[in-house]
Amino acid sequence: MDNTKKMVAFGMGVLAVGGLAWFIMSNKKGSSNQRIGGGVIGDMGGMESMGMPLPADDFEASDYGVKVGVMNSRGLGTYKWYAVESKDRKRFNASAEIGTQALINGTMPCTFSDFFLDANGKKGSFRCQEVADGTYDIPNGSRMEY
Repeated sequence: MDNTKKMVAFGMGVLAVGGLAWFIMSNKKGSSNQRIGGGVIGDMGGMESMGMPLPADDFEASDYGVKVGVMNSRGLGTYKWYAVESKDRKRFNASAEIGTQALINGTMPCTFSDFFLDANGKKGSFRCQEVADGTYDIPNGSRMEY
């Protein structure tokens, strides 16, 4: 074998051993629960330690009829606002009001406390009463019901 083939074979061996070690270490606890941010599903301590509010008892996903996609705001609003996906803004503008209670990703309560109007005067971003300034961060593909 020439040196290039030997290096490729060695690299693939290192990757295989590393992957096996990661697999063994990640399943070491023997728990069937999925991990979420340092905690396990059902262990709300993980959410609280990450700065995410705990779900409120009076919020039920089934109580809401409007569903929109939400994401992190960009630009000057990063970590200060949540943004509504552009395809859902018409529905959001027609129904969202200050004080409306919502549920983000089925677990995080949000009571609308402020709206940011875009260049067309439409509601494009919002703030939640339950979320502290500077901690507005949600995963891509998030959904909100209200």
